[in-house]
This record gives sequence, structure tokens and C-alpha cells, in this order.
Amino acid sequence: MKDALDFTKNAWRLNFYMFMSGQFVTKITSEVVSFALVWQVIKETNSATMLALTELVYIVPTIALLPFVGPLADRMNKKFLIIAPDLVLAALALVLAVVGYYFAYIPLALIFVILFLRGIAASFQSPAVSSINPTIVPSDFITKAAGQSSMINQMSYLIAPAIAAAVFDAIPLYVIILFDVIGAVLGTICTLLATIPSFKKDTKLQFIGDMKEGWGTLKSNKGVFQLVLVISVYQIFNSPVGTMLPLLVTGYFHASFAQAGIVELCWSAGAMLGAFAIGAFGAGKNRLYLMVLSELILGLMFISIMFFPPNSNGYIAFAILITTSAIIASGINVPLNAILQSKYPPEKLGSVMGIIMSIFTIPQPIGLLFAGPVIDAIGIQVMFSIVGVMAIILAIVMRVLPKVWAIDK
Repeated sequence: MKDALDFTKNAWRLNFYMFMSGQFVTKITSEVVSFALVWQVIKETNSATMLALTELVYIVPTIALLPFVGPLADRMNKKFLIIAPDLVLAALALVLAVVGYYFAYIPLALIFVILFLRGIAASFQSPAVSSINPTIVPSDFITKAAGQSSMINQMSYLIAPAIAAAVFDAIPLYVIILFDVIGAVLGTICTLLATIPSFKKDTKLQFIGDMKEGWGTLKSNKGVFQLVLVISVYQIFNSPVGTMLPLLVTGYFHASFAQAGIVELCWSAGAMLGAFAIGAFGAGKNRLYLMVLSELILGLMFISIMFFPPNSNGYIAFAILITTSAIIASGINVPLNAILQSKYPPEKLGSVMGIIMSIFTIPQPIGLLFAGPVIDAIGIQVMFSIVGVMAIILAIVMRVLPKVWAIDK
């Protein structure tokens, strides 16, 4: 391992927060652009099917690339894998800004192209970012690091919708896209200043062979492997929730895009509070207890949405529920990330995380393909309630599978 850190000294904390600062900045700017692009599609089409398509064009390249690019995170310089995609997107943003300036409009087809390219960039970055924490923090700090990483991410999600809501109707879309340039520059500086260990393997890179090795490593822990599979099935139903959230606010509750931004803020604020709590106090000795309980409560809360009135009172109740739901959801997401990061060797984690991310992503297009037409037919509030039922079923399955329940024992 190159540039290994000395965990007997507290310098690792400064290094961890330096790296997370870069991620914080780039996530804010990237999410501002993402919100603006998606809202533009809603503004022009007001269609759940078209909204689902925006997510699909982002997901497809990640499904295709993640299993193959994951091994790169175990072999290549992780800093390069994080910085290079940001700089490429920054260059693309500059080109689009010039095109938008001259034509005073960015057509929908070009928005879909932008989202597709952003999906490719994320495919190269995600395994590298997800495999870094176990190499820069002590093993007994991994769960708290996952909580603090999640809290920092949610802070960016809290800030980004507010910025996007403020600028969406105030400045042209081609100017908003330039946020990618700002994020790339600042994020690159922070990443370069951080110390990120890299691993050097003697064997030659073989995408298929490395992917098979990563698959074998994932399956070696049967409890984690089963947990990944059952969550991936749940993702078929859960994946449209985030994408369809603005449509629920504007379509069902008849609220504005600014109010849709407020709901996004509520979710991020709740998730930040939940992540802060876990980052400060941990998730207990058996993290499955917290995950199962949180999943049960979250399911009941989502089921209740179908009983909310489609008016301003319903919107207020929904905003409160979303905030509380996000706090509860942290009891699932943060322990899950910590489990995945702590149960496999750091030098193989990039390959494993690439495969896991692909497994979690594959069900998403299935859910989105069905969600668009189903929502248009039966109503978006009913879809949210169906997701709640499936969350309760997931919690039961997690509890009754012996190897899953014994992951932390």
C-alpha cells in the first residue's frame, strides 16, 4: 500500500475531513445542476414517464460500467479516478454554456445527453469514493465515519435544493450548468491535498477476471451477500421515490417548484440529523437491530401518504413526514454502508463496491419503467404506499434470514 496512514496519530482526522470537504463542495454543485436539469424536464413535460426517463439515462451507463470499473479503484490512483471525471464534466459544462448562450435554449434531447454523460462520470468515481474510508480511518471508527460522511453528504443535499430553487427561475439553465466548473476546481484542490492510500497489485489488469474475483469476494460473506440481494429486490419498488418526489409535490399537492425544493430540504435536513446521531453515537453492536426497526417504521410512514389530502394542509403534513422519514432512513443507510465497508479487505473493496453498486442499480430501471405508467394510471400517492408495504416485507425478510441477522454477531 502506498501512502499508508499512521492511525496512532490524530492527523488522520484532518485528512479525513479534508477529503470529505472536497466531496462536500462537488456534491453541492453537482446536485444544483441535477435539480435544475430534472426540473426543466418537469417544467416542459409534466410527465412521470419523462421524469423516469431522466433517471434511466443516468442509470444505464452505471449498470453497464460499474462491475468493470470497480477493479480500477483497487489498482489505479484513487485521486485520479475522483478528479478526472469532475474535470471532464467541467469542460463539458463550459461547452454547453457557450452553446446555450448563443441559442438561448438547451433542448430536452441535449439534457438527456448531459445526464447520460454524468452517469458515466459517476460510474468511475463511485467505487473509488466508497472504498476510501476504510483506508483513511481506523477500523473502530468506520461506522462513525460512515455516519459523518453521510451527514456531510446530506448537508450538501440540504444546501443544493435551496440554491437550485433560488436560481432556477432567476438565471438561464446554461448558466446554472457552470456550477459544475466551480465544484470541479474546488473539489480537485481538496482531493489533491488529502492523503489517499493506493494499492499496487502485481497481476495485470483483467476486467473480466477482476470482476469474477470481486464477485467471489462478495459471496464469501454469505450474510452480506444475502442482504445485498434482498435490498436489490426492494430497490425495484423504492428507486422511483426520489425521482418522483417533485412530481408528488407539484402534481398531487398542487405546490410550486420552490415548495418541491423545500421538501428536498426537509429530507436532507432529516437525513443529516439521523447521520449526525449515528456519527456521534454509533449504531450499536448489532447494526441489524437498528436497520430492521427503521425499515418497519419507514414502511408505516410511507403507507400513510395515501391518506393525505391533495391540498396545502396535505403538503405541510407531507413535509413533516418526509423530515421524520429521513431521520429514520439514516438508521438503514448508514449502518448498511458501514457493514459493506467493514466486511471485506480494503485492497479488494473497490471491486466489491463496484459489483454491489451495480446490483443495487440494476433494479432501478425496472422500477422506473413501471413507475411512470403506473403513476400516470393510479396516482403517485398510491405508489408511495406500495413502497411502504414492501419496506415492511423487507424488514421481516432481514429478520428471518439467519445469516443476515448474524452479520454483526
